[in-house]
Amino acid sequence: MNKYTEVTFELFEDAIRALYGQDGPEQQRLANEYLVHVWNQCKQSWEYGLRVLVRPVVPGQGDPTQTQYFCANMLYGKIRQEWFGLTTGEQEAIQLQVELLIQRIRSGSLSFAPIVLKRICMAMTALSLATDGGCARCVTDCTQHVSSLVDVHVSLELLTSLVDDTDDAYLPPSRKDALVLEITDASAVVFPFVARLFDTQQLSSDVLRLNGLTCLRVWIKAAGFSLAKLYSNMPAVFQALLQALHHPQTAPGPVKEVVVCALILSDALEINEYPPATSKDAATAALLSTLLTCQPTIQYYLLHDAQVAHAITTLISTLGEAELDWLVLGSPDALAFSDLVLTLTSQPRRQIACLTFDVWLGIQDYPVASRHVAFQDAAFRRLLHTLVRQSCASDDDDEPDDDVTAFRLAATDLLVAIHHLLKASFVADMVHLITSSKVATEAAMFALTAVSSELKLRLADDLPTQQMVLHLCTSILFADVTPSVVVVASAFLGNLGPLIHAQWTTHGAADTSLLDATFQYLCFGMTVSVASSAACRAFNILCASCTSILSQRHEIVSTALGSLHASLGHLDKQDRQWVVEGVVRVAAVSAWGRLALEQLLHSIFIRLAVPSSPTPSHVPMELHALGTVLRFLDAPSAAAGGPALTQHVVDLSWPHITRVASAAPSLPLDVVDALCDVFSATLHAMKHTPAFVSSVECWSLLSWIEGHSVTSSAAIPCAIVAVELYSSHLAPSSPIMHVIVAIGHDVMTHCQSVPSPRHIPDLIRAYFELVQRALVFCPSSIVSDAEFPPILHLAIACLMDLNQREALRAVVVFVNHVVAKREAPPLVQFQSIVDTVLTAQLTPLWVAIMTLLTSTGPTTVLPTVSHLAFGLLTAFGNDMHMAAVADAMLSQHHLFESTPLSLSDRRQVLSAWLQYTTNYEERKFTAFVKDFAKVCRKELPVEHLVDHFVALQDK
Repeated sequence: MNKYTEVTFELFEDAIRALYGQDGPEQQRLANEYLVHVWNQCKQSWEYGLRVLVRPVVPGQGDPTQTQYFCANMLYGKIRQEWFGLTTGEQEAIQLQVELLIQRIRSGSLSFAPIVLKRICMAMTALSLATDGGCARCVTDCTQHVSSLVDVHVSLELLTSLVDDTDDAYLPPSRKDALVLEITDASAVVFPFVARLFDTQQLSSDVLRLNGLTCLRVWIKAAGFSLAKLYSNMPAVFQALLQALHHPQTAPGPVKEVVVCALILSDALEINEYPPATSKDAATAALLSTLLTCQPTIQYYLLHDAQVAHAITTLISTLGEAELDWLVLGSPDALAFSDLVLTLTSQPRRQIACLTFDVWLGIQDYPVASRHVAFQDAAFRRLLHTLVRQSCASDDDDEPDDDVTAFRLAATDLLVAIHHLLKASFVADMVHLITSSKVATEAAMFALTAVSSELKLRLADDLPTQQMVLHLCTSILFADVTPSVVVVASAFLGNLGPLIHAQWTTHGAADTSLLDATFQYLCFGMTVSVASSAACRAFNILCASCTSILSQRHEIVSTALGSLHASLGHLDKQDRQWVVEGVVRVAAVSAWGRLALEQLLHSIFIRLAVPSSPTPSHVPMELHALGTVLRFLDAPSAAAGGPALTQHVVDLSWPHITRVASAAPSLPLDVVDALCDVFSATLHAMKHTPAFVSSVECWSLLSWIEGHSVTSSAAIPCAIVAVELYSSHLAPSSPIMHVIVAIGHDVMTHCQSVPSPRHIPDLIRAYFELVQRALVFCPSSIVSDAEFPPILHLAIACLMDLNQREALRAVVVFVNHVVAKREAPPLVQFQSIVDTVLTAQLTPLWVAIMTLLTSTGPTTVLPTVSHLAFGLLTAFGNDMHMAAVADAMLSQHHLFESTPLSLSDRRQVLSAWLQYTTNYEERKFTAFVKDFAKVCRKELPVEHLVDHFVALQDK
């Protein structure tokens, strides 16, 4: 039995105990529901929460921390969410109680665990931020009460919370703007206060010192306190920050201090002053000297403490980015600093090492001639070798593989920048590294693959680079069958098209060694499970870039088909598609293409020739492969056989397709979708054969599509393909005309069997995309006295109910097309039908439009809705729409219940609509409707519409 039905203080305490207790999940659920949905919504929750917090702890009653934290957290949340909904009297009463609570904590009469005290302070500062002048009062109170360690602790917690809570969404915009100035003004008091605490040694304990540093950090970020100001205005603090970096720390408290000190310096470096302070150079020099002196300590942290390593790497990288002008000039200190940055790049924690990349990229942004000679070549060579070493994944590496992968991803842009600088030397270094170190082969190949897009541009005419890459391939890669190497080597080989062309052009067709060896290696890669994806994709890329050459090398394609057949067990759908696309692309321009396609199809047909029930799981894969063959055979060359080759493939495939399709309705949905894909590909392939639209195959194809239009999401898109490709050949008795009508009837029937259109958004989207295309290509199929009224009726119902963006967009586009194109070909001949149906549906249509604008319409759809509204008002004239628009705007009160617009406001909106459309000012109408929708959704105040009203009155 649920006892949580009333709101009493006793039940409140009991629910908290149950929430954190051991009475089982059911009691915890009931307690949570009570606290969230019943107790938190009532006025007594403020009183009860504060009563718990001000109540002294009685010895022997157990640990009160959980109950106190719940109440403190509740108080913080309610101030943020409900403060501006309280009356002035309620606000003053709550503020007084919270201030008294803080005073009792300062006096020592109340004591809380740190986690509870922090939440209470956050509640106090949330209240201060919400109150005009509250920020200044809080700061004044904090800086004046430092008579005890408790006072100091509370003051630091309050000052930290005051600027650390960055989520100010609960504040009105005007209050947010005022806070920026208040915090800036308050910082003039806070920084001297914190400096005084450090100077007078009041931060004697580790906890207080860490709190003081944390407070300093958040105020530096909030108030924009630069390194130069820190150096000039708080010299003792500045020296303490530097001193923290000198010696390795192992105890948890001092280690945390080192982290915060490094981050304070880093945050201060990010503050840019203009004009620069005179002490900037001195402050930077002091920091730089400390970092160079403390390198043994930095090395210690890099090896032993990830948190400190991250903070110090952030500091050094920030300093490097801030002082690039000085760094590229290459003074002795600058060169020593660049060595330190390189050390950080090579640290064992790769994700932290990535923080240094922006320093190197920043140097590379400077013109080469303006840099010190070390940054023109040598430094980036060392960096290149460091990146390759970091990209190595050895068997005894403690880091997980995804760590190496993430590092490589982050390093790609940097490798491209280094290649841009070193050019041929980049390739030479990697080839030398591969030759001298077997361990680095895979990582060096990754580096070459990362720059392959730029590298292949030079392979066409850069002879030295050609020779190096040729040596790399023939002497090293083609002999290395290590799976990890095969992965990156395959990706690299996919970009060798320019080099293969250069070899073919230079030596003629007599020298096919590189071509043959490359494809032989890729065919081998297809059989290696971990490398098959890379090999298949590279095969596809080379088939596209070397099509003309491959058309003379049928042996290569035959070998690839053999490798494909041998690898079917581990290739996924996309991998197989890469290979099939490549083969068909070449076969479609080759004299021997028919034989290659028959070989490819034979493998597919064998795997399809299985009992139809149950349907094997590989059937969708085979159908997808068959669809890929047909899709890439839409325009074979004359040498390959032209349209006759396409017809031959369709003739070979059709019996196998129909055998699978005849198993309906027992087919799994993925097979049905795959068949739809094959039928779409068939329609694409036969588009240059007008007679196909009247063939038996087309009739049976479209009949099958119509039968699955409701059950498969791919069926109607297939019908759309037929409409778009064959509309110019349609006759009144065309199967395409028939299937459009039949699909419409099936969709209407299905809509009657579901509660609302929002339950079938994918079907609605596909259907309205179909009828929209029908309006363009064959309007006679849907614009008739019998077919058009129910389509428009369904469209209006969808506008009223749909909340799925893409489905709603399809409906709006359809209705908009009807309105905007009714007087233009080809719809003009059906204008009388369109106008009659629209006129009959005006009232519900305007209610649907108003519903979209006021509440349900996604933001991205609203411009199209605005265009529709403008089109309706201008296409037929205001007089025709006056009653319907006025009814939707002024009489449908339920549409505006949750909006801030009064009836008077809505009358002004209606007047503005009519005036804009009478003057045919679409741009101003669209802008006004956009603001109207935002006001209705409370994203803008009502006053925002006044500017529009005033502009109209001034005309």
